[in-house]
Amino acid sequence: YNQSNIGRLLAFYGFCSVIVQGGIVRQLAKKVKPEQVLAFSLLFLAISFYLQLLPNNPSLIYLTMGLVAVAQGLTNPNVTAMVSNLSDSSIQGEILGINQSIQALGQAIPPIIGGITISMNINTPITISSFTALFGWLLFISTFYLSKKSKN
Repeated sequence: YNQSNIGRLLAFYGFCSVIVQGGIVRQLAKKVKPEQVLAFSLLFLAISFYLQLLPNNPSLIYLTMGLVAVAQGLTNPNVTAMVSNLSDSSIQGEILGINQSIQALGQAIPPIIGGITISMNINTPITISSFTALFGWLLFISTFYLSKKSKN
């Protein structure tokens, strides 16, 4: 891919994110709780990361990037909504600020790890991303989703 192709791919990713977060998430929020969305979207994110390793045809990269955009578009706002819903209203702003700080840190560290691991194999950063998302899903399911479901 040259700079122009990468620009188009990232524009497509952004377009998919806007559609998901601007339209789908809003409609879903009226009908489904954030933890129900996360039980699906975190696993979907892990799978869609891994699918990025499969395409031999460059046009299929658009499909896999679209899937990642949909998965992240569903995950990110629902994580924030869940954090907001779980915090006491008197400290909600503080908790959301801490959440944003943790998310910023979570976006700063992976490029460093990716830069180091890409020297091992070009697929290593995506593989690590996929397994990290899968671990996050397993952690979410085991510690929050199942325990909350058993209490209801």
